[in-house]
Amino acid sequence: MADDNEKNQDLEQRKIELEYDRLKQEERIEQAKLEVERSKARWTALSIFIPLITIAITLVFSHVSELNKARADFLLKSAEIIMSRQIGDPYETQMKAKVLSEMFPNELPRGLATTFDPSKYEYPVWSDSNAQNIFLQLIAQKTNKREFIQIWRALFPKDKEWLDNVEAVMSTQSE
Repeated sequence: MADDNEKNQDLEQRKIELEYDRLKQEERIEQAKLEVERSKARWTALSIFIPLITIAITLVFSHVSELNKARADFLLKSAEIIMSRQIGDPYETQMKAKVLSEMFPNELPRGLATTFDPSKYEYPVWSDSNAQNIFLQLIAQKTNKREFIQIWRALFPKDKEWLDNVEAVMSTQSE
């Protein structure tokens, strides 16, 4: 009976060891499942946050690009206004730069009006075509056209060549 008792004890010990091994194996399996679930949770979180971060970066980049484009457009339009010629006087350009600098002190470069020196540029107050148009408008209103031509010639000696052509045309018409 002692042998039976000892066999029973060995059998019970063996059952306990097998049960212990089975529980250890189940614990390892559960730990592996838990790790898989954690990994899935991390990947799910990343799959949500990465697109959100990408969208946020895209929106910021787009906003900055639009601000830069608006600033460039503003500066370009300012340059167009400053350089547009009304009467062709370089001092007019400087005056426009001063006015725009005072209107938009934070948007335009500092010293915009003061860095432009109109005396460096020798372009006429009037272009030839502008001067000729003004001349034709004024002479049409005058009764003594020859006297007007002489006054114009005295005021604008560089216009001699085309004034000679005007006098030639007038003398052929009066004949």
